[in-house]
Amino acid sequence: MNELLASHPLLTALGWTLIHFVWQACVVGFVSAICLVILRSAKPQLRYAVLNIAMLGAVFWPLQTFVQHWQANPVAIGTQS
Repeated sequence: MNELLASHPLLTALGWTLIHFVWQACVVGFVSAICLVILRSAKPQLRYAVLNIAMLGAVFWPLQTFVQHWQANPVAIGTQS
């Protein structure tokens, strides 16, 4: 049973997405921190927009990674093991 679950393409794609999310979140956080340092004397609305873009990046980058891994390992419909 465990071997069947471990070899399922959905779980494989999800696992790789979670692994990649660790470094992706670090990159998003690092870039947003640099932007905040550069924009420390800017209007609060601009800093707020930068952080909103960073949060969207932290959602959509892993989603894009999941889609890539899912497409690399498509599920064969109608096949039985």
